[in-house]
Amino acid sequence: MMHITKVFEKGNSIYMQNSFRNLNNDLSEPTSPDFSIYNGSGTKVTDAATLGGPFKRKTGVWYFRWTPTTVGDYYVVWTGTVESMPVTFRRPFRVIETTKVY
Repeated sequence: MMHITKVFEKGNSIYMQNSFRNLNNDLSEPTSPDFSIYNGSGTKVTDAATLGGPFKRKTGVWYFRWTPTTVGDYYVVWTGTVESMPVTFRRPFRVIETTKVY
């Protein structure tokens, strides 16, 4: 079971950011930063090669934007190499139907 911390609406652009840090917890520039998005079943939905990016915001901070078209649970997997050590981050999120405001 995934622990969901962020919820987004279907059809709205999602901004995802990741900070790469070294063992001293300082922001550190990764080698080959990359990401992939998977649905709750573990099937890859999209990735950096398809969407373009990731894009550098500042040293050690990278981001991308994605517009989901299907509701459900997802997770993004960030990878890279920081100071010769491979790193992987997994961030779960949920996409819900767009809320109607009356």
